[in-house]
Amino acid sequence: VPRNTRLTFTVNGSNFVDGATVAFGPGIAVQDVTVVDDSNGSQLEVRIKVHRRADTGDKYATVTNLDGGVSASVFCFEVVN
Repeated sequence: VPRNTRLTFTVNGSNFVDGATVAFGPGIAVQDVTVVDDSNGSQLEVRIKVHRRADTGDKYATVTNLDGGVSASVFCFEVVN
């Protein structure tokens, strides 16, 4: 993903609930998180903005549910110049 880009993508998992948050670290602004409506909350739709000065390299997601449950993923995407 190039710097200064807006992107919407899907995070797969399970038991996501409304109000879940997603974080990717400095330079990545999460603009909206929506739980895809299915019986076990297995997907989040996430809109982000990669800032023009974001550090390049691999980015990892941390999803936190309102009940405090946290899940960290492996590599999600890479920021490039």
